[in-house]
Amino acid sequence: MEPTVYSAVIEMLSSRPEGLSFNSFSKLLQGRVSRITLAKALEGLVKERIVEVERNLSHKQKKVFKLSYEVMPTVIEVNSLEEGLKADLSNFHLLLKSCRNIIRGSGHPYIKKYAEFKMNSLIVKLLHSS
Repeated sequence: MEPTVYSAVIEMLSSRPEGLSFNSFSKLLQGRVSRITLAKALEGLVKERIVEVERNLSHKQKKVFKLSYEVMPTVIEVNSLEEGLKADLSNFHLLLKSCRNIIRGSGHPYIKKYAEFKMNSLIVKLLHSS
């Protein structure tokens, strides 16, 4: 499976601490990721303990997916690198070092891929901005 699918799931959950239901995920990723691929990605992330599953109290069959507390600080740190780069491009080399340290220090391969995905997408944005 494409690492970008895992990264897309982590990206979406990083901005939604309340979590997302499977159907909400499916609607947000419609046309980019099939429901089967999404289900497999969520299953893999749950197995790796990157994503937690909670039952919705108002609807017993509905599951809500959230980033685990274990990886949340690392994901926040990765996201803050992007904000730092937007604020001051002159420190680009320091941000790359920070990202490299996150990648080397994370024990989760999906979190490593997420950090790589974020930095790659940010570099592409920078190249295409005026």
